[in-house]
Amino acid sequence: MPDVKQFRALLQAVVDDDRQTVVRLENEISEEDFLAYDTFVAAVFYGVVDQAFPENDLEQIRDFVDELRSEVPSASGRFKPLIAEGLIRAAIGEEHLLDDIAPSDQIVLMFPIIRKIVVQSAEVRESLDDHFTDAEALAESWSEED
Repeated sequence: MPDVKQFRALLQAVVDDDRQTVVRLENEISEEDFLAYDTFVAAVFYGVVDQAFPENDLEQIRDFVDELRSEVPSASGRFKPLIAEGLIRAAIGEEHLLDDIAPSDQIVLMFPIIRKIVVQSAEVRESLDDHFTDAEALAESWSEED
């Protein structure tokens, strides 16, 4: 049984931009729990994106991604704006966009998107524990489907 408290703590560290804690907690996740962790991250992502972009406003999404591009160091080559936009749009209804996004790119880009949404939205920040709780249930239901 995966330690969901650890997953919550790790995502809280992501939001808090506490990189030491993120690295430490990620290193503590067992190999067999990594799929459950990735599933939990995706479930949190879907929840916060849905709250942040309820109208599926493409201009709002593109503005958000443009802001994020300037905030995330691109030297690593890890931030890909079109993929970030595709992830957000997939989370709010355009699931087919995930077909063209590698799972490794999905998880890597979910973190800065989650962080930015939580940091810029007091409403999302105040409901973060609820998002974590909802994500546990959603991740469990996704796992049962597989």
